[in-house]
Amino acid sequence: IWKKTNAPINQNVCMHMETANGGSQEMAGCLEMLEIDIAGIKTWAHAYVVPDALYHLLLGRPWQQLVRLSKAEDTDNVHVSVHDPRDPNLI
Repeated sequence: IWKKTNAPINQNVCMHMETANGGSQEMAGCLEMLEIDIAGIKTWAHAYVVPDALYHLLLGRPWQQLVRLSKAEDTDNVHVSVHDPRDPNLI
């Protein structure tokens, strides 16, 4: 995401993330208030840059709580809903 957006990275914000195997990895910096657009609903989050990550963007609990994310699963699908944090009536 960082390379594609050319968003400024704040390298003064340091953080370590616990990896799935119990280790720790230092982040390369933070994209502060990165705009995230989900089907026309604009949200923002601090996105920490993980060198050589196997994913493009990992949205954690603070973002999920901000958009009141809900999900429902059936045998073939996962249905996800997010709410506009500026207008809770919009889904």
